[in-house]
Amino acid sequence: MKLTEETVIKKYRENDILIKTIKQFYYDTEEEKAEHCKEMEHNGYNDSGQVKKNLGTIMKPEHVWFGSYYKFEVK
Repeated sequence: MKLTEETVIKKYRENDILIKTIKQFYYDTEEEKAEHCKEMEHNGYNDSGQVKKNLGTIMKPEHVWFGSYYKFEVK
C-alpha cells in the first residue's frame, strides 16, 4: 500500500469550518485494498467506489488497484 495523495479542503462558514480530507492509495492486490478499505471506514472515511486507476496511457494501459477515501469534519 502506498499513499499517493492527501488533500485537505477548508470552507470557512459564518460560525464554523467545514474540513474535507481526501486520501488516495495504490495497492498491490485486491485483498490489500479490501482490508485497508475496512480500516479506513472504521476511521470515519467513506470509499469513493473507484477500484482501479490507469497509470499508463490509452494505448499502453497500466491499471493498478486504487482507493480514494474522504471524510468531512466541522470545527
